[in-house]
Amino acid sequence: MNNEETKRIVKLLYVTYPRIYDKSDDEQLTGMIEVWKSCFADELYSEVAQALKYYFSTDTSGFPPVIGKLKEAIYKIHNVNELTELDAWNYVKKALKNSIYNAQNEFDNLPDIVKDCVGSAATLISWAMNEGDDINTVIASNFQRSYKVRSKNYKEVEMLPNSIKNIMGIGTAQHNILPAYKRGEKELNDTYQELSEEEEKAILKEMGIKGEHKEK
Repeated sequence: MNNEETKRIVKLLYVTYPRIYDKSDDEQLTGMIEVWKSCFADELYSEVAQALKYYFSTDTSGFPPVIGKLKEAIYKIHNVNELTELDAWNYVKKALKNSIYNAQNEFDNLPDIVKDCVGSAATLISWAMNEGDDINTVIASNFQRSYKVRSKNYKEVEMLPNSIKNIMGIGTAQHNILPAYKRGEKELNDTYQELSEEEEKAILKEMGIKGEHKEK
């Protein structure tokens, strides 16, 4: 988002939560805009606006969202079909049925995050040749625990600004670590429609707000 778009988001917060922000002065407002603009520099205005609508619709605390809450909402909108640990293990179990003779192809067809947890086609072969109960007990448990941790890490990295990813040595071009199936079939421009001024007013009306917050 650019500066003007960030101001629009902050204005929505001010008019929606007047009791929280009424005592804020110009310096605090300016500082808030700068921080939010920096943290959402890589997101489209429409993404943040839809995340804010998501938060308005689901939060019952009565408090405005912190930046991380909106980042999390954007992540959830992107990843509506995110795999659970059991879903991920079921991908592996299906692959194991054909892994003794066709492990590489089965490995290549796994979602990226599942591949990361498995490690290699050789692991599929080893698991497929296991004749005991370990595959449904110890191996299944260890895999699902590994997937849960890795999925959490993926989520946290995905929510970081690109500037922080670069410092961490994660290039933006190579940071497509979440598999394509998670992002849905539509492109982002189709998924996120611009929130018009009329829609902004409608949001405020739904929240029971009749007037605009005073200008700072």
